[in-house]
Amino acid sequence: MLAPTVSAQGVLTLAPEPPAGRTQSRGMLVVEAADLHAVQTVGGGALVLAVPAPGKASRVAGNGAVYDALIQRAAERYGMDADLLHAVIRVESNYDPQAISPKGAIGLMQIMPATGMDLGFSNPQHDLLIPANNIDAGARQLAWLMRRFDGDLQLALAAYNAGAGAVSRYKGALPNYPETRKYVSSVLAWYQGSDAGSAQLEAR
Repeated sequence: MLAPTVSAQGVLTLAPEPPAGRTQSRGMLVVEAADLHAVQTVGGGALVLAVPAPGKASRVAGNGAVYDALIQRAAERYGMDADLLHAVIRVESNYDPQAISPKGAIGLMQIMPATGMDLGFSNPQHDLLIPANNIDAGARQLAWLMRRFDGDLQLALAAYNAGAGAVSRYKGALPNYPETRKYVSSVLAWYQGSDAGSAQLEAR
């Protein structure tokens, strides 16, 4: 029999009940609600459906609600603000998990294949089309950029768009690239529109 549990992050887990006197030690299979082609195997034994956490669907509009549980989980794992990740995804792909840019950036957070390889994906063209993988990779990359640029959100976002090397060459200033400047402004505008983003930006 499958025993359902729902975490505080809104993740529904259906796992086989272990026999009496035994504990369930096996891993789980992750499947996104409303996007069942996006399957990530992280073990075996339990079925996990990523569903919006209670109260989130009304705050996160459109397709953002579908991916909110995965975004919340990645944000917690890497110490990021989930609203910031939502803003990046909205600007990067508008929540299209199959998006491929003319330059080859992949998925929800538009990860370049070379970056995916650096993050440990052996087949990034396939692996990064899985939303759970893509969101985790993007959050990890953005968290690293925040550390590299001493918590400067504008520089971290510029580096996410143009590359860390390009930002470093401008010695603490935003690169003078129209696309990058527009990108940073767009992400910050969406982030400012969230309650958490507004509070964080006002505190700076």
